[in-house]
Amino acid sequence: MKRFGVVLLAVAIAVLAAMFFNVGTWELYQDQKAKKSASDARMRMAEEERARMLEEKSELEKPRGREALAREQGYKRPGEQPLPVEN
Repeated sequence: MKRFGVVLLAVAIAVLAAMFFNVGTWELYQDQKAKKSASDARMRMAEEERARMLEEKSELEKPRGREALAREQGYKRPGEQPLPVEN
């Protein structure tokens, strides 16, 4: 019975030592996990922005998109009269 107590005490000391020496490791792990989450969020936002820009580029490459862009910049066809604006 005395031998069992010594083994149990040795295991308890080993567990406490492992916990003591790994406190910094767990803090580092939590820090890295937070940084990864932030990085994933930034990457997701960049991918969404890229998809939006590709869609916008695709629209501008079509004749209707080019015309819409030109009209936003003030283009009128020769002889075209703008519609009267009612206030």
